[in-house]
Amino acid sequence: ILPSVACTTRIIPNDKMDTKAALKNGKDKRTNLLFVMIDPLSRLQLRRSLPNTWALLEALGFVDFVHYTAVGNNSGPNQAALYSGMKLEGGRQGIKGSDAPKEGGDKRRLWLWDRLKKAGYITMKIEDGCVSNSNMVQSIGPETDHGQQLYEMFCYSFDRPNCLGSSLMAEHAVNYTRQFIDTYESHSKPWAAFVSFIDSHEDSSTLISYLDGILLDFLQSIPLQNTMIVFTSDHGLHYGPTFASKSGEIERALPQLSIRLPESIQKPMRRTLHNNAQMFTTAFDTHKTILNILLKEGHDELLGLSL
Repeated sequence: ILPSVACTTRIIPNDKMDTKAALKNGKDKRTNLLFVMIDPLSRLQLRRSLPNTWALLEALGFVDFVHYTAVGNNSGPNQAALYSGMKLEGGRQGIKGSDAPKEGGDKRRLWLWDRLKKAGYITMKIEDGCVSNSNMVQSIGPETDHGQQLYEMFCYSFDRPNCLGSSLMAEHAVNYTRQFIDTYESHSKPWAAFVSFIDSHEDSSTLISYLDGILLDFLQSIPLQNTMIVFTSDHGLHYGPTFASKSGEIERALPQLSIRLPESIQKPMRRTLHNNAQMFTTAFDTHKTILNILLKEGHDELLGLSL
C-alpha cells in the first residue's frame, strides 16, 4: 500500500514588487521566462528517453542548438556558467560560496534570478529532489520569491526516491510551477520560473523516461504568446556503465539546448537566434542570451556571447 500524503501547495501573490522597476522599459507586459533544466541529459538521451517531449519541441518551433557543449565534467561548472555567466572557482565546493558579494567574494557574480528579480520580475526556483551535494545550485538556497518551501518538503525524510506519496516529485514540481504561472499571469506581472529535474541522475538511464508524459503535458499548458522558454541540460550522464563506453564519454560533453521565443520578441532577434543554431555554443552564451533578450543588458564582464 502506497503511503498517503496530502500535498497541497498555494502560491500567495507577491504584491510588494516595485512596479516602477517592472515598467522601467515603458512596457505594460514584459516577456516571461520559463527555464527547464534536466540534470543530467545528453542530446541523444533526450531523443531516446523523452521522444514525445522532443517531438513537441520540434512541433512548437524551438531552435535546437546542435553544437551545444558542456564546460565541465559535472553540474558545478556547468550550472555556474548557466546561472551566473562566470566560471566556477574552488572546484565542486565553489558554487556554494560563489554568490558572494555579501561574503566578500566576487562582486560581479549575480545569479540570473537575482538580476531578473532586481529588474522587477517575480521569480521561482525549484528542483524535483533533495540533493545535499554542494555543487548543486539549489543547495545555496536561491533568494527567489517562490520555491524554497517546496524544496524543503522534498527534503523531508522518505523511503522512496523520486516520489512523494503516490506521485513523482516531478509531478509535484510541475503542478507547483503551473500554479506559479497561473497566479502571475492573472496578475499581469512579469515572471521567471526556473524548474530543474534530477530524475536522470542514476546510472540505469531508465527513470528519466517517466518524465516524458509529465513534460509533454506541462509544456503544452504554458502560455506561449509572451513567454521565452529555455529547455536545456547541464551535461550528459557522467558515471555508470553508459559513461564507461566511448559513446557515453562523448555524450557527457553534449547536453541539450532548445530555445523558443514568442512572437512578441522582435522578428530580427528571432531570426538571429535561428541563424546561430549551428554555432558552437556553451552555457555562458545561454546566460548572456537571456540577459540580452529579457533585460536588454550586455555585461562585458561575463563570458560568452548572446545568440
